[in-house]
Amino acid sequence: MKHSKLLTKISALLLVGAILLGFSSCANTSYAAKSGDDTVSAGVYLGILINSYYTAASNVEDQQKDLFSQKIDGVAADKYIKDLAEAGCKEMIAVDRLFDEYKLSFTDEEMSEFNSSINQIWPSIEASYIENGCGKESFKKINLMEEKKNKIFEYYYSKDGKEPVSEDTLKKEFKETCTKIKFIAVDYKTHFDVETADKATDKQKEDLKAAADKYAERLKNGEDIHKLIAEEEALGKDEGDNSATTVEEVDYTFIQKDTSDSPSQINADIFKAAVKVPTVIENSTTGYYVIVREDVDENSEEFDEHRYSVLSSLKRDDFDKIMVKAAKEVKITMNSAAVKRFKPQNIALS
Repeated sequence: MKHSKLLTKISALLLVGAILLGFSSCANTSYAAKSGDDTVSAGVYLGILINSYYTAASNVEDQQKDLFSQKIDGVAADKYIKDLAEAGCKEMIAVDRLFDEYKLSFTDEEMSEFNSSINQIWPSIEASYIENGCGKESFKKINLMEEKKNKIFEYYYSKDGKEPVSEDTLKKEFKETCTKIKFIAVDYKTHFDVETADKATDKQKEDLKAAADKYAERLKNGEDIHKLIAEEEALGKDEGDNSATTVEEVDYTFIQKDTSDSPSQINADIFKAAVKVPTVIENSTTGYYVIVREDVDENSEEFDEHRYSVLSSLKRDDFDKIMVKAAKEVKITMNSAAVKRFKPQNIALS
C-alpha cells in the first residue's frame, strides 16, 4: 500500500510538471513584432492585418471569387496580406522613431480633434474590429501613425520646414491641377429605382441619357443650376411627400487632377470639359453627372484652404521615398508564433 501511495504521488507530481511545462512552452503571442526596444502589440498587428486584408480584397482580379484562391501581383493572397502587414509594422516603428528624432508633438487641440474623430468612427466599425482582436486603443495607435506621418511631412515641406516649397510653386500647381465644379447627379436609382447601370434596360439607359442632356441644354439656356439640382432631388421623394422643394446654394466641389498612369475616367472627363460649358459625364455605375466647371483662383481663400492638399500632391512621391528608406532601415523580428496564430484566413467580416 505504501508503495502504491508513493507511485500515486510521483504520478501526480509528473502530471503537475507536465502541465507547468505545457504552460511554459506555450508561445507568447501578446506581441507580433520587435525591433530593439520597440514592440508592435498583437492588437495593433491584427488591426494592420485587417487593413491589409481589405487592400488585398480590393486588388484581386475577380472580387466575386474567393480571395485566397487568387494571386495579387503574382503573389498568393495569404502571403500578400502577411507581407503587407509586416511592412505595416516596420512603417509604424519607423514613423515613431522619426517623430521622436525630429522632436515633434501634437497640441492639446490636435489630440482633442483626433480623439473626437476616433470616437465618431469607432461605433460603426467596433464590432468588426473587436471580433478580429483589435480594440479601440490599438485602432487609435494605427490611426495616430497617420497623423504622425502628416507631422513628419510638415517637418520637411512646410514654410519653415527642412525642404520648403515656395508659394509661387504651390500656386502654379494649384492653378494647373485643380478645378471646381457644381453638378447635377442624374441616377438610375432616382429615375427608375434601378440600383446600377447593368440592371437597367436599354430604354432606361436611353431615357436617362436624354434627361442628362436636357439638363445640360437648360443650363446652356441660362437656367440656374441650383434650381435644377433641387428639381432632380425632388424626383427621388416618396409619393405622398408634399414637402416643398427648397432651392439652396450649393458649394463648389474641388477636384484635383489625377496624374497617375491610370486616372479614373470621371476625373479625366472633368478636366477635359471646357470651363463654364455644361457637360454631361457618364458614371458607368450609377448614371450621369451634368457638370459646370470653373477655374480656381490662386490668389484667394480657395488657395489657402487647399494649400496642404496641393503640397501633398506635389511632394507625395518624394515623401514616400523618405518613408520607404526609413522603413528599410528598421531591423524587425516577427513573432512567428503570432504570425502563425493570426492567419489572414481567420479574419471575420461582419
